[in-house]
Amino acid sequence: MRVQDQHGGDLSDALRGSLKEARKLLKQFPSISDPGADRILLFAAIAAIAALPSNNVSLIVRLRYGCERENYQVNYCQSQQVIEQEVLPKSTRASARTCC
Repeated sequence: MRVQDQHGGDLSDALRGSLKEARKLLKQFPSISDPGADRILLFAAIAAIAALPSNNVSLIVRLRYGCERENYQVNYCQSQQVIEQEVLPKSTRASARTCC
């Protein structure tokens, strides 16, 4: 109902703005946080972003740094940065960073 009432039944135009605003909009929906928002943006072909599974966020951090942080959000951002540095082309890196 929120999509219908606030966006005329179509979120596509609202999500095509800045990455920060698109994530903020998606996170207004129940049960959607950073990982869910990033997956939506990735699979909707809106942003080439490292959409990490929410239950494996700390794995990349542990592999790269040897230990994880206590804060989930910090682990999520560090994991995205590792992937960004290793996988994404240099021209895409600055636009892919969303949470750090």
